Amino acid sequence: MDNKTTAVARVSSNELSGCSFCSHSIDGTMDFAAAVNHYLTEHGCTLLHVGQEDVPGHDGKPWATTVAVLAAK
Repeated sequence: MDNKTTAVARVSSNELSGCSFCSHSIDGTMDFAAAVNHYLTEHGCTLLHVGQEDVPGHDGKPWATTVAVLAAK
């Protein structure tokens, strides 16, 4: 992340949330790619990282999710 970054947004395949910058609904659970593309195309964000995150599942066992971290300038 450089010193020109003004904000960071996160998209998860395990979360339904609102866009960090507008009122758009971000649904990483149903369409992860579209959620990430919203930040890239609508807000000119830069993709910083895509990777895996383990969260506790309903049964207490780890559940693998995909996350993306984006930077706004």
